[in-house]
Amino acid sequence: MHCHKSYLVNLRKIKRMTENCFFLKNGESVPISRRCFSESERIYKLFLAETSGNLQIIP
Repeated sequence: MHCHKSYLVNLRKIKRMTENCFFLKNGESVPISRRCFSESERIYKLFLAETSGNLQIIP
């Protein structure tokens, strides 16, 4: 999933999401651009619902 012009993120590697970045399971953080936030949030929520039903979005 593209969350920023310079980044592509594997949904399976995301630990949690905030309003401006993804925190990955390896401890790294990846920024989410304002332009991509709504679509990134929608895709991430859908992924969580399909795989675990556990939403971890922190405003």
